[in-house]
Amino acid sequence: MVRIINARRSVIGQLTWLGQAGFLLETLHTRLVIDCFLTPTPGVREPFCTVQDLGPIDYALVSHEHRDHLDGPTLRQLRQENPGLTVIVPESIQNEVTRWDIPEAAMMAARPGEALQFGDGFIHPIASAHGVDVADGYGVGDPPGRFLGYVVSWDGFSLYHSGDTVWYPGLVPSLESLGVVAALLPINGRSFVRESENVVGNLNPEEAAWLAYAMGVSWWAPMHYDTYPNNLGDIGAAAVETRRRGVPMIIPQYGLPIPLISPK
Repeated sequence: MVRIINARRSVIGQLTWLGQAGFLLETLHTRLVIDCFLTPTPGVREPFCTVQDLGPIDYALVSHEHRDHLDGPTLRQLRQENPGLTVIVPESIQNEVTRWDIPEAAMMAARPGEALQFGDGFIHPIASAHGVDVADGYGVGDPPGRFLGYVVSWDGFSLYHSGDTVWYPGLVPSLESLGVVAALLPINGRSFVRESENVVGNLNPEEAAWLAYAMGVSWWAPMHYDTYPNNLGDIGAAAVETRRRGVPMIIPQYGLPIPLISPK
């Protein structure tokens, strides 16, 4: 089935992939980055842009403490370039963020089920099932909230960025009431070999497509599959399963904005 987009609907923002789980989200009035990982790292794909290339940023969202999501040097640079920056971070890891010259006054603590207001919308933290190490994966934390995803809602549009997660009971129900239109989901999966190296995994390509279908989104985009040579994901498998499920998938390209269309 081909879905025809009503051209009379208005563009209410745009989304740009920064690599791995990093995105720049621009609404009509606010610019946010999510899990922005732009520090050059040996053995890892080079970032295609710098903090300065991003332009003004109002909010930086962090899903959890792994380096490719909580990139301290990048957060420090973002704060230097944007003195009014607000960092939204899981409450339990705020101390980790202060190490990078981000004062507590510049942070908002994120807790599952407690919406945070930003310039022209709301951010809804959603518990993710992950782990700092394989030994403590895969769980939502005790209490839940060490690992988060975020639903960003404005102008009738809701975008879900899952952070790192696997599918767990309660994930879909927690999203249903928020009317998620689009989802950004990891596809690098899990394996014995990677877990033996203490690499905590995520949804695999098929699971990500199934989750998008279960959520009833208008479209989804894969992420977290391109950066670490030993932790890649199969974009082809994601496309095959997406076709079976009938949920459109957008494959993001570095630096190429995706227009976001109002569902109204």
